Amino acid sequence: MIARRGPVPAAGALDPRAYASLCARWGVPGLEAEVSIRVSARLTRSLGRADIVRGRVTLHPALLDRPDGLLDEVIVHELAHLAAARLNGSRRIRPHGQEWRELMTSAGYTPRATTRVPGWPASPPSPRRRSSWRHTCTACRAWRVAGRPMRRWRCARCLDAGHGGELTIERIR
Repeated sequence: MIARRGPVPAAGALDPRAYASLCARWGVPGLEAEVSIRVSARLTRSLGRADIVRGRVTLHPALLDRPDGLLDEVIVHELAHLAAARLNGSRRIRPHGQEWRELMTSAGYTPRATTRVPGWPASPPSPRRRSSWRHTCTACRAWRVAGRPMRRWRCARCLDAGHGGELTIERIR
């Protein structure tokens, strides 16, 4: 099953049946029938992503406009993740470990975790720094830090002592 938006890729590029012989060679016949390939603009830091639990491959939309075979390589890369997990158990292997590398080599591709694409930034933009929030007790001035404001938190000591346990919340970074 394929869900896509935007321009139509080269004929057959997103057709899962095109990868049936490859999946059979890998020892996971029928995998291509259980996988959905979709395109999402929400994918901003990588060219593709494999979701082992859902059996889904998500692709960056810019791949649809590239004539150089990169789309096929990324689909095979992500299918190799799904096949390696099926063959070895998803908890027992590393994402770009030996099992995955063997599948990529047998498919005729150089196993690599990342690919440099001409015209794209050399590295993804640095992630936004997460804010931290200090929660301070208005009575005893005890405090603790969280990654987000926790409005339901109360000071346990002050609650036990019969005080309200109210906290003030302030962003610290």
